[in-house]
Amino acid sequence: MENAAVPSGSGSDDLCQKAERMIPRHRPPFRMAALTASMLPGFGPRSVEQLEQDYADTLNVPHAIWLPSARYGICQAIDFGLGSQDRVYCPAFTCKVVHQAIRRSGRTMELVDCNDNSLLMDTRFLQTQLGPDRQPPQTTSADGRRNIRGYGVVLSEVFGHRYPNLDGLPLLRNAGLRIFDMAMCIPTARDMQRLVDRDVALLSFGLGKSLYAGWGGMAFTKDDWMADRLREQRDQDLRANTKVANVRQVAKVWLRTFAHSAWLYKLSRRLVESRSSVSSDNSNPLSAESELLTPEWSNAPTTFHLKLAAENLKQSASFSRDRLEYAEIYRSELDHLTHDAAPGTEGWLTLLADSQAALSHFCLRSSLRDPLRQYLWLKGIDTSVLFPFPEGADSNQLQNTHRLTLQIIGLPLSNGLGSQNIRRICSLIRDFIATEYAASNRPHVSRNAA
Repeated sequence: MENAAVPSGSGSDDLCQKAERMIPRHRPPFRMAALTASMLPGFGPRSVEQLEQDYADTLNVPHAIWLPSARYGICQAIDFGLGSQDRVYCPAFTCKVVHQAIRRSGRTMELVDCNDNSLLMDTRFLQTQLGPDRQPPQTTSADGRRNIRGYGVVLSEVFGHRYPNLDGLPLLRNAGLRIFDMAMCIPTARDMQRLVDRDVALLSFGLGKSLYAGWGGMAFTKDDWMADRLREQRDQDLRANTKVANVRQVAKVWLRTFAHSAWLYKLSRRLVESRSSVSSDNSNPLSAESELLTPEWSNAPTTFHLKLAAENLKQSASFSRDRLEYAEIYRSELDHLTHDAAPGTEGWLTLLADSQAALSHFCLRSSLRDPLRQYLWLKGIDTSVLFPFPEGADSNQLQNTHRLTLQIIGLPLSNGLGSQNIRRICSLIRDFIATEYAASNRPHVSRNAA
């Protein structure tokens, strides 16, 4: 998310341009006071075990397991929860590291298209009963503990949109393993009530996430055996950081926090984009082997990171209230723009289904996404676009996903943003309609999103 391109052609792009106030697409959830307090002794947990217990108690789930990343958790949960010949169903519309983690597990991955009006997997597919031809032969788990015959499903709850009515969807009800990819979410005790058997829910503290804490993630499960395996494997894989590496990790959090301030954000985005362009011109993409050597698979946290994660947990209810309030303002201010289009035409703007959970961003779908993003950027608003279409996938087989990757735009929802800023963003979208959209002489808008 953090590395998504800055809209091009945004006026003067000189890196030394005068600083301008800008609203980031997302920013760290904590305030500077919490960041400073995390550097002091006696504040927050000093061990992984204490942080795990805090999360388990707050979310009313038996087991919380700190992990170096959510992708690590996906891979390990599949290794322990499925047989070697089992397949994993996964949304095509999700982060590429989710797909990488499944491939790392050695299982066959089958991409599933999304609904035509939401970010989640096709409900019609989830309602199917898999026939014998799609069921793998009975196999044994990695350590021989139990016989397994089944398949796994990764449920990526992108932007925080949750999967409802799990019991009413046969493919999910009958899965041997369900992994709730809640990387972008603010988890609640109600979310944990969905877990049964060996289900695993995964949260990320990584860059751009709602509970960003600089490093790591957390797995949640009700299964004692799964929890023990995840902890044992984590302890085997984690490597101790040097003092220099720890200082660098802490410094990154401080720098990223400063870089997301209103006055520095635009310049910092330009610097990141410039550096990324130079890097891409002089290096090849990470191979599958080298990607596995990245820190997300083995780096341990510092006490500083644990304290930030604990502070975010304490403030999570407040964070959620802010995001729910801002989402309601977006919806009330923009919903009237999505009235029916002329017959036979495709509207340029749709809102997604209302969510009862706190989201990471408020999402729109627009056939004029790039011009809208460009317009907002010039007015001091950065927006998010997720995700690119999976490399090597067939767009004819995943038509809804392909269309979504070209249309989705995430508006800022960061806690503490303030209702006045949300209304300003809505006003700018209306201004865009009155200028850019009206000038295009297209039919008005549709309301196809349920």
